[in-house]
Amino acid sequence: MFIKEYLTSFRGRLTALVMTAILLPMIIASLLLGGMLERRLRESFESRLEAGLKTFSLILNNKDKELVQGLSRIASDNTLQITLELGIVPQLRKYLETQIEVLRFSTLIVADAQKQVVASKGKVFSAFINDEGSQLVTEGEDALIGHSKPIYKGDHLLGYVLGAVSLKESNFLDYLHEKLVDNYAIWVDSKLVSTNLRSNVLPINWKFQEISRAKDAWTGSDDYKIMVKAIDFGKRRLSYAVLLPLEEERREFWTMVGLIGLVVICLFGLIMLLLRRFMHELIGPVTQLTKAASNIEEGKEIPNLDDQRTDEFGQMAVAFKRMVENLKRSEQELKGHRDHLQELVKERTAELEATHKEATELSEFLKKMFGRYLSIEVMNSLLENPSALELGGERRNVTIMMSDLRGFTALSERLEPEQVVKMLNGYFEVMVEVVHQFNGTINEIIGDSLLVIFGAPQEMPDRAQRAIACAIAMQNAMAEVNEKNRDKGLPELEIGIGLHDTEVIVGNIGSSKRIKYSVVGSGVNMTSRIESYTVGGQILISESVRKEAGEILRIDGQREVLPKGAEVPLRIYEIGGIASRYNIALDGKDPDLVTLSQKLPLRYTILEGKHVGKKGLEGLVVRLSKKSAEIAFDEPVKLLTNLKLNLGDVYEELAVKDFYGKVMERLGENGQSYLVRFTSVPPEVVSYFQAHQQHAAK
Repeated sequence: MFIKEYLTSFRGRLTALVMTAILLPMIIASLLLGGMLERRLRESFESRLEAGLKTFSLILNNKDKELVQGLSRIASDNTLQITLELGIVPQLRKYLETQIEVLRFSTLIVADAQKQVVASKGKVFSAFINDEGSQLVTEGEDALIGHSKPIYKGDHLLGYVLGAVSLKESNFLDYLHEKLVDNYAIWVDSKLVSTNLRSNVLPINWKFQEISRAKDAWTGSDDYKIMVKAIDFGKRRLSYAVLLPLEEERREFWTMVGLIGLVVICLFGLIMLLLRRFMHELIGPVTQLTKAASNIEEGKEIPNLDDQRTDEFGQMAVAFKRMVENLKRSEQELKGHRDHLQELVKERTAELEATHKEATELSEFLKKMFGRYLSIEVMNSLLENPSALELGGERRNVTIMMSDLRGFTALSERLEPEQVVKMLNGYFEVMVEVVHQFNGTINEIIGDSLLVIFGAPQEMPDRAQRAIACAIAMQNAMAEVNEKNRDKGLPELEIGIGLHDTEVIVGNIGSSKRIKYSVVGSGVNMTSRIESYTVGGQILISESVRKEAGEILRIDGQREVLPKGAEVPLRIYEIGGIASRYNIALDGKDPDLVTLSQKLPLRYTILEGKHVGKKGLEGLVVRLSKKSAEIAFDEPVKLLTNLKLNLGDVYEELAVKDFYGKVMERLGENGQSYLVRFTSVPPEVVSYFQAHQQHAAK
């Protein structure tokens, strides 16, 4: 942490900059000097190797010259000629023994004219050396430089004298050691003859060829610099090398590096002493200014600044003092402005509090206005965007749902007003909660009917699917409503639901004093028409809803109808469930019809809309269930016709009890028997039907 803070300070950065400016050239110079030193050492060692090779060449040439001169002198000696001519072998041997010691040869041999050895001293050759110049001869582990000279007396050939110098004998090796200061190696062809290397083996990466430039070579244990030359003796080649240990080169190199490093360190120490003095002169005034600025920040008195200096730091100290005086004057002015701003802030705070109060009141108003009809999501959308409450409307594609209690008019006539209100409140309590679960917007509650829209004010890409799932959930929730009604002694209820997807105008309609979020368009009336074709527990949708929802619906039936005011027939579908993420279906169906043991007569009146049509007609109940009946009419009846029914052949009090139904389908091929779905049945008629059902079951 301390190092980081130091390096980020002005002192640390300046020190790093100066040291970099000094050390970088020193490092570069040291590297260049080291490279030059290494090159000079390499050149020096190469020169040393070249000198060694020249010395080696001189030694070999001298030995060869001495050999030739010695043999020439012996061949021309009269003593040797007379002794050889007379064949005095002991005298020849004695003569050779004397000459070999004088000439320091390794071998002396005298042969006759037929090249047969007469006398010899030293090593004996296995092959005769012809007078074709010096030749290399190998005998076992030894290698010799040999030469031969013919012995003539006048023009008569008496024989030959042969001489050789061994490359391994002490005479030759001592001479090499005396003249050479470095290591050497001698080999014939590819066979090592003599060397003074410590490992006594040839370098393992060394091929037997001339090496005119110094190269690296290594034996099993040591590394060397090597140069090689070769001399041909007849058809054989003598190679010789001079080697310098790399350790010696490294030692000299690192000695020089150490000297250079010592010089660099001493120079660096001197520079650091000078740098410290320089930094003290440079950083001292900066430190004073920094401390003065810190004291100003903390509200303390500034320290004395050296404003008597004649350099730039003196000018900075004078400017700093002037700045402090200006700051003090500005502080006084700012205090006055601060007091004024505090007064303005108080006034503005009061205004904001008043605005906040108004906003809170508006929020409460919105909650009271829409909270009972909108889901939490829709309510939050209106609170976030109050402009949506302004008068006006927009075109929007929505799915409209209308629900209605079946037989509610007849029920309200039989019940007390308080019971009707209680029953409706319980019903709407459950239905509104279901609608909110699916984010529907309750547009109207008209008597026993609910008008709900999906897709406004919030956009809903899945509005049709959401509306169908909501309708199914509402039908299933009627079981909860009826259970509560039974506990309270109230009659059970059934609802029919119709859905239609269409383009309408949605928005706030009314005046500046009273507005209502509503939906306007022919699609509302069409939804009402579709709902009018339903019976209790049934959901009918239009073709537009089916297309918008997609292929995820369970369709239990379909038919074409011609609603009032429509020019073309309308195809409607009865929905039993929806798949996909909603995965919900209607709970249960009406039990099967039971054939009665005795047909029940009845009278019926055809209802046209809210008006009474043709009446006084008769029919017979053939089969019966809890919610439906098969009735044979005395004349044909249109499907989806609403009927008012009364029992026949019963006592008068029961005969006047009206019950209602809707013609759902024709039964049989040629008869006038129809399936009628009851929409409202008083308890007395229910009991009458139950009695006949039980009798039929027995």
